[in-house]
Amino acid sequence: MSSADVETQSFHGVQFAPPTEFELVETMLSFRAPVKDELRDPRLMHRQMNVQPNVILHRKHAKPDTPLEDIVGIALAEFIRTMVQLENVKKREFTFADGVDGFLISFDYPATKDKVLRQYHAFRLDEGILTSLALTADAIRVADSDDIENMYLQSLASLVTE
Repeated sequence: MSSADVETQSFHGVQFAPPTEFELVETMLSFRAPVKDELRDPRLMHRQMNVQPNVILHRKHAKPDTPLEDIVGIALAEFIRTMVQLENVKKREFTFADGVDGFLISFDYPATKDKVLRQYHAFRLDEGILTSLALTADAIRVADSDDIENMYLQSLASLVTE
């Protein structure tokens, strides 16, 4: 992400031309599934929390000479330190569609008294650029359907870099 790469940037119908001396140092994109109101029981509206699955992609320069496993270990320690009541915490190797090896962290945590969320964090390191994907969804819905979990993991694995 050198200054030579910074020209008019275009994504999703928006264009932006930063000053030529600026370097692209960090990118963040967010994606969210549409609301599905038909799944809500009107008798329990006051107690239901509608979870819209979402993905956040984040790219930035990694600390020089830091192995990906160390970066992921630090991230996992931060999740454990800052989030309350994490359950089903897992860390494993993860391969992206272009064959690059990375890591996947997953865990469940309570969003409310009645709603538990699952998060997946996929990490890869390409020539000093750290890319992470964070996908959040309803933990019960994911646990009840291997198809949903596989769809989410395939989506995370589809990330490739140029």
